[in-house]
Amino acid sequence: MKKIFSLRRHGYLKTVGVFLIAVALIAGVVGCEGEGEDLYTLTMEVDPPGSGEAIDVTGAAAYEAGTAIDIQATANSGFQFVNWTASDGTFVNANAIRTVFTMPAKNVIVTAKFVIQLDLFKCYHTPHEPPHETVFLEDQFAAINASLNWTQWFCNPAAKVQDDVVTPIKHPDHHLTIYNIYYEGITDPPGYWEVEVDNQFGTNQKMSVEGYPWFLAVPTQKLEPGDHNPPLFLDHFLVYRAMNGEDLQIDIGLNDEFGNDSAVSVRLPMLYGIPCRKTHDGTVTAIKFPETYLVFYLLSGSEVTDYGTIQIDNQFGLQELPGGGESLLVAVPSEQLSAEYIEFED
Repeated sequence: MKKIFSLRRHGYLKTVGVFLIAVALIAGVVGCEGEGEDLYTLTMEVDPPGSGEAIDVTGAAAYEAGTAIDIQATANSGFQFVNWTASDGTFVNANAIRTVFTMPAKNVIVTAKFVIQLDLFKCYHTPHEPPHETVFLEDQFAAINASLNWTQWFCNPAAKVQDDVVTPIKHPDHHLTIYNIYYEGITDPPGYWEVEVDNQFGTNQKMSVEGYPWFLAVPTQKLEPGDHNPPLFLDHFLVYRAMNGEDLQIDIGLNDEFGNDSAVSVRLPMLYGIPCRKTHDGTVTAIKFPETYLVFYLLSGSEVTDYGTIQIDNQFGLQELPGGGESLLVAVPSEQLSAEYIEFED
């Protein structure tokens, strides 16, 4: 039998063949795009460094945009997790220690923010002439050029015993030296602040705070006694005189490196410490924990101890402070709820 191929049929087959090849090529391109989706890196960080750990629990090397990633924060001793932040992307719950982060279409840094859990401080009167230095100090109430005028107190971290519950020292290397400061520009008090705070001795505590600072509390390394390391997570504080606060009369035990006070009483607020930014010899020391304040309460019933000479080192140099005495103040980490400025009436 003689086979006859129609030119028309041949053209049809050719068209179908070209179509199938095109489909195959398109499918191949789509398949390659799926396999070669762009991947982005996730970098985990903590703030401040050394306060904890930020963990990528999912643990892949890189991620496609839209990937849900399991992350977790772990606080080091003496710190507390606050929240998550990121340069881009979203969290299921930015305030949860463990949550899910959705990857954006870019490389991204995710940061776990921690806040310090400061100890109580027992403060001892240590009058001594300080090195004569000038610093620029700035907090939420004031900005001043101040000279150090006199050493007033040295403060040790202390363990607390209250209702048979012991709160141990979290940061044994944290010490404060408190200096009188002198500065020009404020002759008449312009007004005062009405402040409300929460701390471990009560909520919604109200006090009046003078409108200008009297002291500077400086992070300090105590060399003797104890041979301590420099404090790494301690702010400077501008310290103001407090007035009109409630007499708490809370009985506790308060123990530090200089001795044990088994029965002391926390009384009136005497001073109020605000974290401050310091500039000294061109070097700026930023505020690490802007939401942690100190209320210094009068402490009654403390026993006199003979702890010898205190050797210290801070940014103002080596100093020897006189030893022996009783703790007159206890400094308590506090949260400031509100601060309202009140002008003096003419």
